[in-house]
Amino acid sequence: MKRSSRVAILASATAMAASGIAVTAPSAYAHSESELPGICGSSSYFIVNDGGGIGGKAKRPVTTPSGARWGYVYLLYSNSTGKNCVVTLKTTYHGTPSLTVAELRVQDGDRPVDKGDYTHYADVQGNAAGRCVSYRGIIWDPKNSVMASGGRSSWGNCG
Repeated sequence: MKRSSRVAILASATAMAASGIAVTAPSAYAHSESELPGICGSSSYFIVNDGGGIGGKAKRPVTTPSGARWGYVYLLYSNSTGKNCVVTLKTTYHGTPSLTVAELRVQDGDRPVDKGDYTHYADVQGNAAGRCVSYRGIIWDPKNSVMASGGRSSWGNCG
């Protein structure tokens, strides 16, 4: 972009802000699927296939009762550690603290949960080698009045 264009845009934004008109940056999807292994703590994690998610992947929408999508919940697995990782990734209220939950349910085992007022995502890992899992993600609005949830309640990805 030419310098004169940048100066004009900056001047317009400054004038709008000074007059009380809100100036906001376009919303950006700040985290991609390629970042999920890093969120889980190791490049050995990959999004598993579960047959019912988006594109066959263990990627499920996190939706409100009215059907609005506020993010996605993913199930990942690491062959080297035998651990699963669940990531609840916000697309609505991204960058704003709100109660966000990632839950892994291990059949005949633990139910690790990560729950907190997060700005981008919640993630949790658990040992599930040789057992079936289910997973869930929850995102609340900042006022804790509306909840979005998603995931898979049936057992799957056994092994």
